[in-house]
Amino acid sequence: MSYPELSEDEVNDMVNFINQRTRELENIESNLNNLTRNFRELTVEVLESQPPNIRASIMDAKASLLSNVTTVLSSVSGVIQKFRSVPSSILNALLAFLNSFWRIISKYISIFKIESITITISVTPSVVVILKP
Repeated sequence: MSYPELSEDEVNDMVNFINQRTRELENIESNLNNLTRNFRELTVEVLESQPPNIRASIMDAKASLLSNVTTVLSSVSGVIQKFRSVPSSILNALLAFLNSFWRIISKYISIFKIESITITISVTPSVVVILKP
């Protein structure tokens, strides 16, 4: 069984889509930096002492991060399912996206109340987030 190949336009569209999501992550990170700039440290205790609107904004940022990673992985999975191969330009864009994601998560993991994250990139990708009680 032979599989179709991605056209140059399809590759460019996917790379642009992933790059757009990477820029969204950078905006989320900037927003988080602004929200937490006056925190003495990035801990749950400090977060819980903040006004409700700040806490809600930070949790919204967490949801946006996780939504973005799920969306990108689903899109790349669609390419894998349909074409069975992924051009290096898409993989490079995905790597840059995941590096941005991990940089943000690593910095804010304690206030996001995340115990661990497991990401599986495959034909059926998954993002498993275990929250702290």
